[in-house]
Amino acid sequence: MNYTWNPVTKKLQLIRDPKGTGENVLLWVYQTKPEIQLLSDYQISQWVRDYMVGACKMIIGEAREKFSTIAGPQGGGQLNGAAMKSEGQAIMDAKIEDLKMYVDASQPLTWVIG
Repeated sequence: MNYTWNPVTKKLQLIRDPKGTGENVLLWVYQTKPEIQLLSDYQISQWVRDYMVGACKMIIGEAREKFSTIAGPQGGGQLNGAAMKSEGQAIMDAKIEDLKMYVDASQPLTWVIG
């Protein structure tokens, strides 16, 4: 079935009129939540916080890896950049896996309206 989708107005226009022929139309739709609704949901906001911690560990790990040693009065010290990067990547991978398993209490994409 041919259609046009206007992303600005969020309007779907079917080229052929299904009402005139009595044809039933079934739409498979992926509906995304707006950002303001995601940030106000308490179950999703914890996921966002945990993912942000993983991303921050990745950023700090890259900086620590770049400057791997610090000069000091007693010989300096070594920074754990590679360990922080791997820890941050592990957190981010676990959060992506949580999304696949619907741990955040969201519903799978299995319902149909119509």
